[in-house]
Amino acid sequence: MAEHSHQCVRTSLAAFIDEAGSRLYRHLVEYHVKRQSTAKLQQAVLGETSGLPSDLASLVIGYIDAVNLRFARDEAFWKTATCRKASEEFLGIAANMFSFAEPSVSSRPSLRQENDQMDFALFQIATLSFAYSASTQRAQRKFMGIRKGIFG
Repeated sequence: MAEHSHQCVRTSLAAFIDEAGSRLYRHLVEYHVKRQSTAKLQQAVLGETSGLPSDLASLVIGYIDAVNLRFARDEAFWKTATCRKASEEFLGIAANMFSFAEPSVSSRPSLRQENDQMDFALFQIATLSFAYSASTQRAQRKFMGIRKGIFG
């Protein structure tokens, strides 16, 4: 999964889902936790946010909060969600939140070509935010079913 780190800011979500859509989402979060420091994860969220249209970038904290509120304590999500399922869920939240800010977000089917890079950025923002939380909170890692190192 190395090609899907935060450094690939302009990666296609459709291409990522084609390759990794059936993988468990928690494994992607774990991948980031194991390979990036807490500071790098925070920088990555900011980097992904800076690539969004300005009317969306200002709403990212609310988006992260909404994703966390919905999924951070959802045991079934962390046990079973694939990367495809997570991306669909996150983009659904984004479509609801950003409908007034960016009409193309709410009026498009998921993974439409012209929004694919923005979709990937929104997916990455949620993923990196979860990874950041997991990197700083052992109890959250345990709940998510991921490990940071040999001892959890």
